[in-house]
Amino acid sequence: MTDNNVNIQQCFLSYNSKEMQALLEEVEHRSFLRDMTEEEYEALAKEEQQNSDLYLLHEADE
Repeated sequence: MTDNNVNIQQCFLSYNSKEMQALLEEVEHRSFLRDMTEEEYEALAKEEQQNSDLYLLHEADE
């Protein structure tokens, strides 16, 4: 069995809670996260599929 947990020692992290919260809020509202079905993704042009967005594929609602 492979252990996929990554342990990072806190001494290597440099952040404060306000900066971290601001970063999370910025990322949450960015348009690079795109939620769609696999069929919708396959219908996109290849250039759009490879535009560095993150595609979150889900099953189509039936």
